[in-house]
Order: sequence, then structure tokens, then C-alpha cells
Amino acid sequence: MDAIKITSNRIAYIDLFKGIAIIGVVWVHSHIPPSWLTPFLVNSIFFFISGCFFNRRQDSFYNLIIKNTKRILIPFLFFYVLSYPFRIIVHFWDYRTLSNFDWLCVFDVFHFNAKPDYLFVNVPLWFLLSLFFINIFYFAIRKFPDIIIVLIAAACLFLKSFFYSIPSFFMINVSLYWLGMFALGNILGYRFIKLLNKKSFNKYIFILISSLIYIILFSTKLLYTEVILADIFVHLNMLLLILILFSMSSLLVQYRQRGGFNILNLYGTNSLIVLGFHVWVLIPVGRILYKIFEQANIATGITATFFTMIAAIVFIKFCNSTIPRLVGKKSISS
Repeated sequence: MDAIKITSNRIAYIDLFKGIAIIGVVWVHSHIPPSWLTPFLVNSIFFFISGCFFNRRQDSFYNLIIKNTKRILIPFLFFYVLSYPFRIIVHFWDYRTLSNFDWLCVFDVFHFNAKPDYLFVNVPLWFLLSLFFINIFYFAIRKFPDIIIVLIAAACLFLKSFFYSIPSFFMINVSLYWLGMFALGNILGYRFIKLLNKKSFNKYIFILISSLIYIILFSTKLLYTEVILADIFVHLNMLLLILILFSMSSLLVQYRQRGGFNILNLYGTNSLIVLGFHVWVLIPVGRILYKIFEQANIATGITATFFTMIAAIVFIKFCNSTIPRLVGKKSISS
């Protein structure tokens, strides 16, 4: 079976990869993941993948705004508004009073702020808000030569501290940094996907050689104390790791025929729903587990993640069958 299977304009191994990655996002947000699973890793994966499918040939800014309003902004507002009463409930659970609750926290999104993730109502939703503006920024540079875009991407990634120090509305400062990974996804990721489509491309050899290079780069990074040099190795390593994971997913997808990865593909095709919904289950389950075991560790993090992902299946089915447009879908699906 061909490792790349395109169905309904979707690439099977990309959905598989996204499904695994969104579980990683939930696990990270349990606040007790393994040391190798970091916010930087999962954020990089999703911005890179998002960039892969940006159409540089589109010429209508109006159509871009309409498309991303339906696909990103409406789901953001849907989950953001529903998360406000959830935050009230969690606060009362923690303090048994609402006297010290910040009733205006729902307006955090309008704050002029330098923090990278200040959406208290539902913190993970920063990704959607940032992605909306990244699409706009990238539209402005889409006609530039590839080499210029790569240089702009590198500049964005290496200016993280500068961007994060600048107060802005709607997390524009965060968007400018992650524009770099989005742009690299569009320039490099798109080409790599085409390469993976070729039967002559040996994925096993690529994974082996790339893994060795990754180890060398990781080891070399530890030798440098200069921030700039360390940043270069960190981002090069991340790019290489994402390409390795792409390749591994394209190999794994062949086992779909055996029914082993259907649930991962469900998560992958509905990663936005999982992103917006998961804190509603993860937080209370995490608190219950803490009360039972009186400690938080990797085991409780895995357990909380497991129950959250089980609940996500039900919520995904509900959203797709009743309110698809509110979660970025075009029509009702099963």
C-alpha cells in the first residue's frame, strides 16, 4: 500500500501525525508530561503543519479573511465564550467563593499585553488567535522569493525575546515569532510532503541518517553558551525532528488497514475541537486525581489525558453532527 493516501483532499499520515500531536498537547497541559514533551515541540508541529497547506497562489485578501474567520475565528469565539462559565465553576471549586473572581477576565483578549499566553479563560486558545493573524502576515509576503521568506522566517524565530517583550493586542507579538515556523512549513514542509509521495524516496534511510544528525546537533548545542548559537541549534533540531516524525507517520499509516489508528485519525481530523475542548475535562479530572492520590506525577498526567481523550470522542461526534460551523467545519458529518 502506498504510504501516502489522499482521501477527500486529506493526507492520511498528516491526520495521523496531528492525532498523535494533539494528544501530546493535552498531555503537556496536564502540567506533568515527560521532560521530552514540551510546549515548544507541540506548538512547532502544529504551526509547521498549518504552514504546509497555505496556498501562496491565492490573490484575494477578502477571501482569505472570510475563509479564516469561518475556519479559525468563529471556533475561537465559540470555545472562548463557553469557557467563561467553566472558569467561574473552576474558581468556585478551588476557593468556595466568587468574591475574588476576575469577572472581566473574558476581556483579556483585548488587553495590551506582552505575555505569550494570557487568555485566562481558556489558555490553549491562544494558538487559534495567533494562527488567524499569522495567515494574514504570511499573505503579505507570500509572493516573495523562497529564499527571502526563509530569511524572514529565520529572523522571526531568532527575535523571539524581542517580540515577546513588545506589548500588543490580540497576541500579535506571539504571532510574529511563530510566523517563522509557519513560513518554514510552507516552504520546506510542502516540498517534503511531495518528496514523501515518491516511491523512490527511502524513508527508513532518511529516518536513520536524520536521527544521527539530530543527535549530533543536540550534542553540539550543549557545547554553546551563546544565546544566538544555541537558538540556531534548537530551531534546526526542531525542524529536523518534525521531518523525522513526518516520515515515521507516513510509515505508520500503512497499518491503518489493520484498524489500529482510526482513533488517532479521528483526533487528527478534529484537532481544533480537541484543542478548544480539552481543558473542560482535563482540569477537573486532574483535580480529582490529585485529591485521590495527594500528588501529581506522570501517572496521574497520563490518566487525566486518557479520560480527556475519551471524552473528546463524544464531544467530537456531537460537534460534527449538530454544530459543525461553530467548530470550523463546512457541513454536518458523522
